[in-house]
Amino acid sequence: MDFHVHAAKKYFKTAKSLKEHLAKKQLKCMYIYDSVTDTASQTGSVKISSSLRMHDERDNRFTTMNTGERGASSATTTSIVPNISNELTTSNIPTSPFISSPTQFAEINISPLTTDDHTIFNDIDISAQFNSFKQDANNRIQQGTAITMEENMQDLLALSSILLLKPARTHKDLHNYIDLNTCDALCQHIIEEHKMTNQAFPSEIKLQLEEIMMQLDVDGGRGKACTRLAASQKIAALIQDNDLNPVNRVLLSVRNVVEKLPRRIIENGLEETELITRYLEAILSPLFEDLDNNIAFRWTSVSDDENQANIQPDASINTILGALLGNRIGCGEVKAQYQALNHRLVGIDLMRIATLAKDASDKHKLKSIFSFLVVGECFVKS
Repeated sequence: MDFHVHAAKKYFKTAKSLKEHLAKKQLKCMYIYDSVTDTASQTGSVKISSSLRMHDERDNRFTTMNTGERGASSATTTSIVPNISNELTTSNIPTSPFISSPTQFAEINISPLTTDDHTIFNDIDISAQFNSFKQDANNRIQQGTAITMEENMQDLLALSSILLLKPARTHKDLHNYIDLNTCDALCQHIIEEHKMTNQAFPSEIKLQLEEIMMQLDVDGGRGKACTRLAASQKIAALIQDNDLNPVNRVLLSVRNVVEKLPRRIIENGLEETELITRYLEAILSPLFEDLDNNIAFRWTSVSDDENQANIQPDASINTILGALLGNRIGCGEVKAQYQALNHRLVGIDLMRIATLAKDASDKHKLKSIFSFLVVGECFVKS
């Protein structure tokens, strides 16, 4: 048995000693991926498979990912930026649950900007400036600057040709090339361009809905107060027309919540599986799914085991072509509330949905794509 992690050799010299250790510590042994190549084992690095790389070799367009007001975000394909062509390797696997060790990169080659198809905003060449920032991030990495998932998400996503925009929260390194005011204005412009601004909910229906919720027997101690079933019927009666317009979608979502949510937090709180199957499915499915128009909202990877490697997103929104799934037009990731302060895991999920959104956008030549990230009680849409 050959261990690439040298510190493990003294504990697991043979298969028998490994089995005894697992039994003694009551540990599970799980297959993750094939052993790395001889070169990787000699350098202490692990080669990342093509499906898990942080860059996309098929398309060199860059993508903006906007986090708008109240966490709203938008992943939008914009302009052209050359791709990263060489292998990406990483080592120093983190051991801390909160702060990860710096990631090491090697042989990243970023070609200069050659195309004339640039994004110009407020007389600023965003494509050229972003490409310069990406090159600067690459240079700092090659010089040995510490890069972590928690502190340098802007740099890491830039290596995948993704420009992350968050109002008043873009990284200071980016401001050397695109200033804060320009970042905020560009973010707002994309939100308005894709009509993702707040929509007014009809005041009359809102008042009726609030009255129903006030009558609902939430704590179970009000005797003849409105039951969940009666409240569900009253909410359904508020649905008008025969289409899934935004108002009807919200009413269906509220009705599902009334029917499914428990009165109190059960035991030690929610893990990811229960958060998805009981809470998020009730809330999100009416908002995103439209089977009459061949749009399916699916949970594709649900597990409480964070150590299990999976390249699938937790949720996927796809078109339907007969009995087959069509293009992916949205995706999402979920973290339970107890993981909210684990910034490394949350950062990994953010990187996953960003790269998956870019991958789908590049593959299907989409102008925009929807993605979301749920962290406990916080919902971030894009």
